[in-house]
Amino acid sequence: MLIATSQKPPLKYSTLAIVVIFHLIAVGALFTFSWANFLAFFVLYVITGLGITLGYHRLFTHNSFVVNNSVLKVIIAIAGTLALQGSVIDWVVDHFQHHNYSDKKPDPHSSNEGFLWSHLLWLFYPIEENEQQTKLRAKLNQDKILAFIDKSFVFVGMQFVLGFILLLIGGWGMVLWGVFFRTVFVWHITWFINSACHFWGQVEFDDTDDNSKNLWWMAILANGEGWHNNHHKYQASPKHGLRWYQIDLTWFIINTLSKVGLVSVNPKLIPVLKNE
Repeated sequence: MLIATSQKPPLKYSTLAIVVIFHLIAVGALFTFSWANFLAFFVLYVITGLGITLGYHRLFTHNSFVVNNSVLKVIIAIAGTLALQGSVIDWVVDHFQHHNYSDKKPDPHSSNEGFLWSHLLWLFYPIEENEQQTKLRAKLNQDKILAFIDKSFVFVGMQFVLGFILLLIGGWGMVLWGVFFRTVFVWHITWFINSACHFWGQVEFDDTDDNSKNLWWMAILANGEGWHNNHHKYQASPKHGLRWYQIDLTWFIINTLSKVGLVSVNPKLIPVLKNE
């Protein structure tokens, strides 16, 4: 099933236009390939991808660990912001709704609405916040760092600053690869967690009451987020790859930062599985 036929509210045309334009420009980037441009793409793919997985997701949404340095917290928030997936507060509020109603209404990207809906179509429709989300938004806005970065002029300004730096370093070709192609690539990696990881893969825990699955190739592309069924079972765990063979780059970095004292991890949040 690609998409369910249930009636949807009016489209968010501005979001649709941005997504379409970025995809079109990203295709154009393929005609300006160079190893320098590819390096800019790859470095920013890693940085902004971790901004989402380590920052937006495990830190700001699930509070899976604590950052002991305010400068590091700002850097993590900026890395996520540069992924162009919305402000950190908006992202956290939406994801909160996903976990509260995973694959059920009103999960914003329920896989029961079809693959295409869970992958990206949900982005083009307004989401009505409930009382819990409104309270969460108010709580997040009490964090001065998140509240400042959440401001529209800051969010948009960061994108232009990055683009200008890339323009100075490598010209328009590097902008195409480092901003547009990279943004679209990271978008789809993130979106596949919502779609592919609810349609394909293995179920480690069958009591999560949703369609979440572990998908190894998404774990590689999304820095460990592909162990999605593990995450839905133990949502607060900073470690998603619970088996020895389950590669989880995000956890490796969190664990390394904890060893040098930059972050704190509560070991009680990390489940210990049998035969491990």
